[in-house]
Amino acid sequence: MKPLPYKPKKTSEEEILYLNTLYEQIVRIRKFHTQHWILKDIKQEFKVTCLNKWDPHSVNISDIAKVGKNYITLAESDKGPQIIEHNNSIAVQFIIDERYPETIKLLCNFITKMSEEIKVFCLIL
Repeated sequence: MKPLPYKPKKTSEEEILYLNTLYEQIVRIRKFHTQHWILKDIKQEFKVTCLNKWDPHSVNISDIAKVGKNYITLAESDKGPQIIEHNNSIAVQFIIDERYPETIKLLCNFITKMSEEIKVFCLIL
């Protein structure tokens, strides 16, 4: 069985998230990955629209880890991993939508980071 993810207790000043539609999910950033570059300026919990037809398993198998084909779960919801990192790729299990500003911020963080890496690579050449 998978242990329950860490959920910080809400204070009275914090915004409590409610799901408005059947397709919304509340995504929680894993405590260990709060400082990851893709999650810069992102709230600890945020809503997304989730129309997925399948869900990845949230447990990495040790044999796969030896080969290097596993992924790191950066954020998850009750359905499983929602933001993962694998090598130099970031994958999300939700739609980037302007109605959900945190998803736009994730995309901007990715574009900024990759643009910086391309500039560094071009300078080396």
